[in-house]
Amino acid sequence: MKKLSFTLAIIGASVLFFVSCRSTVEDNAQQNGISETVSKGKWAVNLYMDANLNQTNDFAGYEFVFGNDGKVTATSNGITTEGTWSENVYTNRILLNFNSNNAILNKITDEWLISSQNSRSFQFNNANQNQLEVLGLSQQ
Repeated sequence: MKKLSFTLAIIGASVLFFVSCRSTVEDNAQQNGISETVSKGKWAVNLYMDANLNQTNDFAGYEFVFGNDGKVTATSNGITTEGTWSENVYTNRILLNFNSNNAILNKITDEWLISSQNSRSFQFNNANQNQLEVLGLSQQ
């Protein structure tokens, strides 16, 4: 009986240990996402490639502001277009959505895989493996 109680105690302690470790990993993933960085300041597209065609100049003059509330604004020539954005830290992806008639902003309305980042720039690849798009953002 003592052996059974001891075995159950070890199993219980192991389960608690692994559950608490998982929670810590999830908490760290939340903290290591891009949300905190991208929601500070203004951003510009410094690279946009579509099927090896450089279309970065299409975004000249655009300024992006990402809010903590999931809203994003794109401003060019005094015209502001609102959209939404979200991050999934577990899949390392962001979703940008400019549901507008603006053909330029519709180019980046998509799900993006975060491929590189630092405190002043990000690079994304289109999450759809069939679309060869790359998006770069740099802080202004």
